[in-house]
Amino acid sequence: MKKRKISAWDYIAYACSAIVYILPQYLLSSYLSAYYTDVALVSAGAVGSIVLAMRVTDGISDILMGRVIDRTHSRWGKARPWILVGTLGLAVTLLSLVLNIVVTVCLYCCNVDPEMETVKRELREGTENAQ
Repeated sequence: MKKRKISAWDYIAYACSAIVYILPQYLLSSYLSAYYTDVALVSAGAVGSIVLAMRVTDGISDILMGRVIDRTHSRWGKARPWILVGTLGLAVTLLSLVLNIVVTVCLYCCNVDPEMETVKRELREGTENAQ
């Protein structure tokens, strides 16, 4: 079997393809952390615990998905069907998130209260009455 030398362009292409998955993941993580602490009024410790649980779950699912890919034999190869499924799922998730952000910003700019201030006020009054 003839061995092919991997060129610098191959390395660059491989690295750029990872950006498609990594960038949205970190943008989503940073947005959700700010949303949970500032809008939903969840404590930073609870958000940190949630992120930790997400990372542990991600590590376990990576191992399990690796086993699934190793056992997959299709005419498109081992990983390609799963990459397609994952890409479609990621696209739907990110599209719904972006649409949610756009709608929220539009409502905010039009001075329509999507009940965020009402919820915050009720939470503050509830904690004050409990003390």
